[in-house]
Amino acid sequence: MTVALAFVPAEWVVPGGAVGLLTLVALMIYRGQLVPRRTYDDLRQDRDYWREAAMKSQRHTEALMPAARITTRMAEALGEAAEVDPAYAAGRHETGPS
Repeated sequence: MTVALAFVPAEWVVPGGAVGLLTLVALMIYRGQLVPRRTYDDLRQDRDYWREAAMKSQRHTEALMPAARITTRMAEALGEAAEVDPAYAAGRHETGPS
């Protein structure tokens, strides 16, 4: 309640009674400090769902990383084994006996 009163002067709430309280509640709803329980529960459920999805994705990524490292090493080794002679790549090579 202290946080809510930080943006509403005490002079509005105390002498206003019910009107002041209604104004305070309306301002809290407008600022997003007061939401219906159903909205809060939906947001919490969405948060939990996306947190679990992110954790599952992280586990899958960690499980696939060793295979990705092996594939990278194999591709690098194949690239080194298949290095092309620059003269051959430039088209200045001999085609053999004609």
